[in-house]
Amino acid sequence: MKRWLALTLAVMMCIPLVGCSKSKKITLPFEVSDVKGIELYHYSVPTDAEKKTLVYQHELESIYNMLSSISIKDKEVEPLVGTATTIFSFTLADDTTYNVTYCSGDITYGTVNMSNDETTWFTSTNIESLWYASEVESVSVEMDELPATN
Repeated sequence: MKRWLALTLAVMMCIPLVGCSKSKKITLPFEVSDVKGIELYHYSVPTDAEKKTLVYQHELESIYNMLSSISIKDKEVEPLVGTATTIFSFTLADDTTYNVTYCSGDITYGTVNMSNDETTWFTSTNIESLWYASEVESVSVEMDELPATN
C-alpha cells in the first residue's frame, strides 16, 4: 500500500505543467466502482508479452486515479515503432473491457490510445512506470491473448 502511495506521488510529480491549448486529462468513461479488475500487458516484441492481473481495490483505485490525472495533448508525433507497449485492460462490472494503450517514445514522452477513440494522444508522462511499480508477479502470454490496439 505504501509503495502504491509513493508511486502515485512520484507520477504526479512527473506530470509537467502544460498550457491549456489542446491539453486535457485522460477521461475514462466509467467510474472506479465499475472496475472488477485490470490486466496490465507489457512488451517490446509481442512474442515476449507479459501480463499482470490486478484485483485488489486499492490497486484498481490507484491505477484508475493515476491514469485519470495524466495530461494528454492532441499533438502530431511520428509513429512509434519498436518501442515498449503497456496496455491497461479494464474489466468492468458488465463484463465489457476498456483499453488504454501506451507506447513509450523515450523517457520524455509517449503516445496514448483509448478504446473507442481513434485519436493518438501525446503525453510527457512515463505511464510505462506503472508496469514496473506493480508488485504483482507477471506471467507470459501468447500474442493471440493480447487485447486489440488502435
